[in-house]
Order: sequence, then structure tokens, then C-alpha cells
Amino acid sequence: LGIGIVLDAQDKTSEGLHYAKKAVDLEKNDPEFWYIYGELQQKMQFYEDAELSFKKVIELDPENAEIWLDYANLLFEQENKNGSLEILAEGIKHHPQNAELHYRISACLMSIGQKQEALSFLQSALKLNYEKHNELFEYLPQLKENSSITDLIDSYKK
Repeated sequence: LGIGIVLDAQDKTSEGLHYAKKAVDLEKNDPEFWYIYGELQQKMQFYEDAELSFKKVIELDPENAEIWLDYANLLFEQENKNGSLEILAEGIKHHPQNAELHYRISACLMSIGQKQEALSFLQSALKLNYEKHNELFEYLPQLKENSSITDLIDSYKK
């Protein structure tokens, strides 16, 4: 797997993917290997394969909050916003105290026009960790222009 990571860092992702595949074939139950394999697949735009790899990571290690975010992001980038929302909601069930999941689901909900539900999740996220609110804007910069969001964030400023 290490060779695959090094090759990816050298902009040889296709070759790196080959070594990552060998690694998951040898260590079928290692979630970290599957995670890296999925990331490389996504980078190569093998989205369906990346989705399967991310599902495998969740199966092996549902306590890894990062995989829920990355899997949801993969779906969101493919315009599967409902799928992204489902993954984020499931991630929140596993990690109810993870502010990043709450911020991300809030952004996704805003992107499909579900403002009230989005603001509810944003409020939860702000209660969990106000300091991470900029992640909302990193994910969807256009939300900076939404006064409902900025007003709610400002109301939590200390």
C-alpha cells in the first residue's frame, strides 16, 4: 500500500491504484486499506468502484467519522444529493456528537432547498462546535451569501 501512496504523490495515481488493489486483496478486512483504495478510485474518476470501497470501509469501521463525510461528498459531487443526505443521516446516527457531519448535512439540505431542516442541523452543529462553522462555507462557499445562515451563526458568536 505504501508504494501506491508514494506513486499517487508522484502523480502516478493509476499505478498507485494497482498497488492499492494488491493491498486490499491481501488484507480484505483492513478498513484503512479500503479507504485509501477508494480515495484513489475516486481520484481516477472510477466513482462506482470508489462507492463500493467506501461502503466496505463503513462495513468494517462504522466508527470512522471521516468515511461518512467522504462517502457523502463522493455522492454529492456526482449530483446524488439524496444519496449524500442518506449517508450523512446514517453517519449522524453513529456519530451524533460530530459537528462536521451536522455542518455537512446542513449544507446539503440548503443545496436542495430544505431551509428549515438545514437550519435545524446548523443549530445542532453550532451547539456541538461553533469553531468549525467555517467548514460549512468551505464546502459550499455560496452559503456565505445566505442571511439566514449567517444570522444564525452570528447568534452563537461568543
